[in-house]
Amino acid sequence: MKEIEIGSLVYRKSYEKDVLFRVDDIKDCEGKKIIILKGVDVRLIADAQEDDLDILEDNNDEQKNEELEEKETDNDFQSTP
Repeated sequence: MKEIEIGSLVYRKSYEKDVLFRVDDIKDCEGKKIIILKGVDVRLIADAQEDDLDILEDNNDEQKNEELEEKETDNDFQSTP
């Protein structure tokens, strides 16, 4: 299985893979990895233990599409003088 890293697209097993997340940060808390997640399609921040996550294996095209959408969204929120 591929290793989880910042930018990986993942689902939480414990929530029946209901929301697609992007890994935003990885923290070490008393020897356990805590993964900080940002929702891709919903405005949501969550955390999870590494063993609760499934990586979206074939995420190269998906990841590129998401990055483009994020850039477009960021541009929509920027105001011009």
